[in-house]
Amino acid sequence: MRFSWAALATVLVTGVVATGERGAAERALFWYAYVADKEQGGNKVAPDCGLKMTGDASKKCNLDQFLEFLWKKGPKNNKKDSERPKVNLQGIDKDFSPDGKVDIKDLYNSIFSFRDESHTETYVDKKDGLTKTRTVSLDIMTHLDAKNLYPSASDWYDAVAKVTTPLRELREKIDARPDKKPTDAEKKLLERADKAAELTVQLRWKDAENYRIKFFRESLPFGDASKADKRPPGLKTYNVKPIAGSNYQRIDIKATKIYYMTNHKDVDIKKELKDLNRQHWKKDINKDHLRAIKSVEKARTAMLCPI
Repeated sequence: MRFSWAALATVLVTGVVATGERGAAERALFWYAYVADKEQGGNKVAPDCGLKMTGDASKKCNLDQFLEFLWKKGPKNNKKDSERPKVNLQGIDKDFSPDGKVDIKDLYNSIFSFRDESHTETYVDKKDGLTKTRTVSLDIMTHLDAKNLYPSASDWYDAVAKVTTPLRELREKIDARPDKKPTDAEKKLLERADKAAELTVQLRWKDAENYRIKFFRESLPFGDASKADKRPPGLKTYNVKPIAGSNYQRIDIKATKIYYMTNHKDVDIKKELKDLNRQHWKKDINKDHLRAIKSVEKARTAMLCPI
């Protein structure tokens, strides 16, 4: 099997549906899965991209075309929801040689920071009542078409969970070889895809954990010993530094238990944490977050262990 580095080069020049940081990470993972699928002659990931974006079903989409193909019109009647952005990441100068020092950060940062500034709209200035024109900045992460990404999937969650199938199939082909050795191109593709999957899981947790921390801080009891001096609840967190994107906090259950058991013995902290966790994940929006996390974790697990 021969891999095209031209396809990988385009990577590096560069609801629950993810926007912002997590949206960039997920689209990076989707792209690696698409490259693996096409290089194996598959037709699982974005199978209609070539036909719809180039007019030729036999052609592979480049990164720009792939990202535009995944874009979906939103529900709002404004340019950001209704105008498809024109992606142009491939003019960025990068080292695309097989041993070049490029990684997931290049792809992630390119997707995350891209804005199409070619659109304008008219508006009425509230100060002087005059009709004026302004630039509308369009990103590529507003909405994602799950059916375009993985047509056989039942919904977005299912599409995300299944999208790494070609990467697993590639790994299985390598494992079936007598020497079980990947080519340099295969090795780089799988390593970068694994990092993209790891980043996707991290940033999904970041989004969900922000809500959980806020809820816990508002709900944890102070305990009799802390009421007098009005100290805040002793919720403990630890810092997580993703592969790319900004740092975030996660709840440190063990440290929180130790704090309460030491300072507020009148509080049954084990029961409180268990009850609060159950209450938190029962809310519909948090159910969606958890389901999304499970989908991306399933996608990563399906890729097996890194080579």
